[in-house]
Amino acid sequence: ANDRTIIPDTTGNNNTMRFVRALVMLAMLAYAALASAQTTLSVKGGDAFDAFVKSPALPGEYGVIIWFNGFQSRYEWYERLLNKVVADGYITVSYAVPGMMDVSTELVTRVDPLLSFIASGGLDAGLPAGVRANTTALFTAGHSRGGKVASLAYTSNQDVLNAVLVDPVDSSVFSPISERNPSAVQALKESGKTISVVGAGVEGSCNPAEGNYAKFFDAGAAGSWELVIEGAGHAQFLDAGRVLNGVQDALCGSGPEDRNDVADLVADDMVAWFSGNQAKMSAFVDAVDQDADVAFRVSR
Repeated sequence: ANDRTIIPDTTGNNNTMRFVRALVMLAMLAYAALASAQTTLSVKGGDAFDAFVKSPALPGEYGVIIWFNGFQSRYEWYERLLNKVVADGYITVSYAVPGMMDVSTELVTRVDPLLSFIASGGLDAGLPAGVRANTTALFTAGHSRGGKVASLAYTSNQDVLNAVLVDPVDSSVFSPISERNPSAVQALKESGKTISVVGAGVEGSCNPAEGNYAKFFDAGAAGSWELVIEGAGHAQFLDAGRVLNGVQDALCGSGPEDRNDVADLVADDMVAWFSGNQAKMSAFVDAVDQDADVAFRVSR
């Protein structure tokens, strides 16, 4: 029942649809540049660290998404994705992982203090006038190693409502499951929670099959989503500039999918999934049903 099938483009006009979507996205990003704000806040604790916050500038109360970067990646490399999510009405929060910090240490010294900071209303001090964080609408999302951490933060904290995992990696020959690197797949399976997973159709050394997105989808409860972007490699979910992109694509493998299209699809998935609104979720599913370059399924 869970076999993935590529859904054909029944419109016969897939390129036109993507062109129109790109035009809409450009307009949204232009609006977001005028109607968004960015700040850095210090999260206190035993080991104080900076949190990078993006928010709408227009007065209102907005849900919060904690974004976890990929291994050794910077939050700026996910700029397009995060800007689009903000334009759709969310506050995003991220931080830099120092050096080679292991997952268990990150959960204790970064994730837990940040969740406490958000719950206490700490974000509001750095937000524009009239903008407030809705701490009862808290979500996590992340890429690669960050997807693993996003999943662990979600399954171990009842205040986190749901998560989107972007080509997550639970384990590999370089990072086997251990006390310092606990299995997010196992924790997800035991939690009985739903999840939305976005996967890269191109497999490489950075997203090996033994710990990739498919393992997370299989561990999610019935009703979980899986969106596979067939022409994307693991590093095409970020944009680090032409030189670094080339290096990472060579290392991880790459496909023909444009980075901007990849970011837009991920952002659309996040906004639809986190909305919990059946109409918005159905509209997203209908849209990907018409995209011949992706495969989508819901677990049963």
